[in-house]
Amino acid sequence: MTNSVFDRTRVPLRLWLYAMLTIANSAEGIASENLARQLSVSRPTSLRMLTRIKYHLAALDAKVRLGHASRPVLCRVITSRRIQNNQRNTRNIARILIFADGTSIRTSVIFRPKRSDILALIKSNIVDGALLFTDCYWTSRTLSAYGTAKPLAHHVPNGLEHLHFHGDPISGFASYFRQSFFDQYRGVTLEKFWLYLKEYEFRFNRRRTSSATFWDMISEFPDLADRDRRQLKDSCSRVNLRDDLN
Repeated sequence: MTNSVFDRTRVPLRLWLYAMLTIANSAEGIASENLARQLSVSRPTSLRMLTRIKYHLAALDAKVRLGHASRPVLCRVITSRRIQNNQRNTRNIARILIFADGTSIRTSVIFRPKRSDILALIKSNIVDGALLFTDCYWTSRTLSAYGTAKPLAHHVPNGLEHLHFHGDPISGFASYFRQSFFDQYRGVTLEKFWLYLKEYEFRFNRRRTSSATFWDMISEFPDLADRDRRQLKDSCSRVNLRDDLN
């Protein structure tokens, strides 16, 4: 399968499918050390496999953008701590821009809340013409360049009631992610953080049909050539650091 998740791999296909099944059946993901023991491969091999699978999951969900004319989208910026950042004069945190349309979510990592970066992420994740709302004052200030530009989203303090959402999908995802991610992983870099988010996002969007998660993983195999990976990363992360997939 040229340019797919299996491109130019020497690992048997059965091990790839076992790794995908393990990820689908795990609520917390799996560390490369544990996967290496289960597959009887080296840790660098299992790490490369997990990285490629995360790209694969991100590409599957990226094919569909959120919202449409009759389905508005809610957005919120949250902060995640304990993310390794090697740049000078910066804190070890990551800002996550989350979009939700009531059934699914999309996550993106932003280094600093720059208007140009947020515009690019909105274009990549939201259907043209869909109304964008936020119920967070700080997010509203961020999306209006702190009052100096036209807001990118309508600020509605009681946004969940206004949009008739069943529950709060953004808070639900944030709670699920924080509770399990920090118990499972240590030393995740800001550059690679978006890949871990996409793995959790893939499972969260299928929380009501979890039995079909594995079958969704293998339903199709998007292209993951160098250009496709760069475009995928640009739609999921606005962290201007070097990308080193391999």
